[in-house]
This record gives sequence, C-alpha cells and structure tokens, in this order.
Amino acid sequence: MSEEDVNSLGLLFDGMIKKEVFNKDYLKKLDEYFIKEKLDKIIKNGKEILLLKKDDINSQEAKELIRRLFNDNIGQLETVWQRFFENYLLYLFFSYKKIIPKVELKDLDNLDKKYPDFIGVNHYDGIDVIEIKTHLKNILVWDGSHNNFAFSSEMSKAIIQTINYMDAISDDKIRKSKNKKDLLAYLNIDENLYRPKGIIIISSLSKISKNQNKLSENQKKLLIKDFTKLRNSISNIQVFTFDEILSIAERYTENFKN
Repeated sequence: MSEEDVNSLGLLFDGMIKKEVFNKDYLKKLDEYFIKEKLDKIIKNGKEILLLKKDDINSQEAKELIRRLFNDNIGQLETVWQRFFENYLLYLFFSYKKIIPKVELKDLDNLDKKYPDFIGVNHYDGIDVIEIKTHLKNILVWDGSHNNFAFSSEMSKAIIQTINYMDAISDDKIRKSKNKKDLLAYLNIDENLYRPKGIIIISSLSKISKNQNKLSENQKKLLIKDFTKLRNSISNIQVFTFDEILSIAERYTENFKN
C-alpha cells in the first residue's frame, strides 16, 4: 500500500473508534496489544543497557548501542539512563500523570547538581523527586567489624541529595518561575508542593554489593536481608534497582493475553 493509503486507513480506523463501531472487548484487546508491544520494546532496550559493564561508554560497541537506541552520542552512562527514563518513565511508573526533568532549585550550594533528574506529579497530586544513578553503582558495603551490610558512600550521598531536593521543593525554592508554573499546571491545588517523596533508581541485583560473587552463602543471604531492612528504613524514599523496574514491567505484560 502507498503511504496515502496507509494514512487513509488510519483516518478511517480513528473515525470508527470515535463512532464506537467496535465493541469494548475488541478495543480493550487492541489497547493491551499496543501497551504490550511498547513495554516489550522498552524492556528489551533497558536490558541491553544493563549489559554495559563499564561507566566508560567510549567503546565502539557501547557507542553503536547508544546511537541505535537514542540516535545520539552520549558520553556518560548516567546520562544514558536519564535519557532512557526521560523517554519511558511514564510507561514504567503508571502512577504519574506528568514527568518534568531538570527543575532547577535554589540554595543548594552544598550539592554539585542543583536539580533532581525528574520531578513526577502523581495521580493523587503529590510530588516525587526521582534520582537516577547507574546500574553499576553499589548500594551496600560489608562491615566486617559488625558482621552486617551498611549503605555505601554512593548510596548515602544519593539519599542526602534526594532529601535536600525534597526539602528545597517543600520550601518552594524553585529557581525559575516558569518551572514552578509548569509543575503547578498539573496539580489540582494551586500550591501543593508540600511533603514530596523520593525515588532513587540505582544499581542492579548483581551489583548491590562490591565483589558480590565472592561473598559466602551466609553473606549472600544476609545481603538480601540487610538490603530489604535498610531500604525500608528510609523515611519517604523508595529505592529500586534498574532490573527491578524492568521486572515489574515484565510482570505487568504477563497479564496480557497474546
């Protein structure tokens, strides 16, 4: 078929949907089909990024992958993940109606970066600060003197950074008025920047701790236990690994029939 024929069919199909020619069961199947197709592609792309083994992404293989996924040259692994979530976060977190990247905040002289990666507006008109690290960062370190795991310096820094962002938003320290207007435009209440929550996406199940493959069996069991205990202990902040995010999406697609 010619491009004109395809466009005509699209207009015909769109008109038939609007006029409710199709029954609801068929439209539901159609919705599920396209959602599943989209999520399958997103999951596949995410898993390909997870295969990158180094923060340095200057290898030819990494460059080709990034060009294929984003049609762009990107120099840092963290930026690769930021671009991935900028494109797909609304598909992976269904609780958001709007994602706003790079909202610059005031009075953060103690931080190198003055803005969170994303601010999410959820369907309950609440605000979430979303911070993206990389799948190669460790969350925990082994504390031999106490025979348990503790947060790594990278994870502790991410928590403090996220808390500072949350505090700045609560105190209405958004630098540009345009950013604030964009944010409030998606809220039902004119001023609803109070008590934001945080989400940190970091590490992967094989990188939770450094030299994870060298841990004893008891240490591996303790690793999972301490990871659960520590991330549940952080007030108003959720911690996810990158492969957990993709696994949640995979389980969601399994609910759809082929």
